Amino acid sequence: MISKKHRLNKDLFNKVFKEGSVVNSPIFLFKFIKNPEKQGVFSFVTPKSVAKTAVKRNSLRRKGYNCLREVKKPSILGVFIYKKGSIDVKKQEVRENIDLIFSKIK
Repeated sequence: MISKKHRLNKDLFNKVFKEGSVVNSPIFLFKFIKNPEKQGVFSFVTPKSVAKTAVKRNSLRRKGYNCLREVKKPSILGVFIYKKGSIDVKKQEVRENIDLIFSKIK
């Protein structure tokens, strides 16, 4: 997990969903807006359509947060949303997709 100051709260989450731009990758749909505070703040969402059980959904979210800790974060507010068919992804694939998304934004 990343620290609480680097995770979106409910108000910022709703703001990103309403006003955010979208970037696609094979595993994620990424919504983001520029962050005026120069600090990257992120969240991971796993819908029930991707994984039926809470154990699987939480496992995917933890993989995402752990991979995000290892990556240099840009100064944006962002939400990673897992796509259907990404239930059996490996940690390396998640990290590569995060890098791909951040390279598309820059």
